[in-house]
Amino acid sequence: MIEGPAGGRSGAFLLAHRGVMDPNGQTLSIEIVPGSGTGELTGISGVLGLRIADGVHHYDLAYSLPAD
Repeated sequence: MIEGPAGGRSGAFLLAHRGVMDPNGQTLSIEIVPGSGTGELTGISGVLGLRIADGVHHYDLAYSLPAD
């Protein structure tokens, strides 16, 4: 569970993580579980991007929230 502010709103949400490795390479997808937003983050949707540079993990959350 991720808890904290997003877009000036407070609440929490869940992330689903799926990674696959095979002889052809690897894939990774991390997305907000639909319907998991609580509090002011109810209705949140989006994906989490992961980039690794020089051994450091960088995370970018691209999300949208319903209009007030």
